[in-house]
Amino acid sequence: TKGPDYCCIIGLTDPSLDSPDGRFSCNIFRPNAADLPFLEVGNVVRFHRLKVQGYQGKKQGNSSPGFQWLVFRGSVTNRETSSPSYTFNQQDE
Repeated sequence: TKGPDYCCIIGLTDPSLDSPDGRFSCNIFRPNAADLPFLEVGNVVRFHRLKVQGYQGKKQGNSSPGFQWLVFRGSVTNRETSSPSYTFNQQDE
């Protein structure tokens, strides 16, 4: 990266993705390492304000101003978020 921020590269895998390997990479930048999401295989993530753009012939996501994340660890009640306020209702389950 060009700046002093910490970076986390997340590979999302889903059969519905339009790529040969079903994978989509996201680059998350934060000034503090503790503010980066920690993910494990099988976690479900929800990103807000992820900027999708092309890089080396593939689409990739990059955090942008106002970017926030929400991670579900095995159930909808076991979740971690980058923001103290977010919406999550029964329809999201």
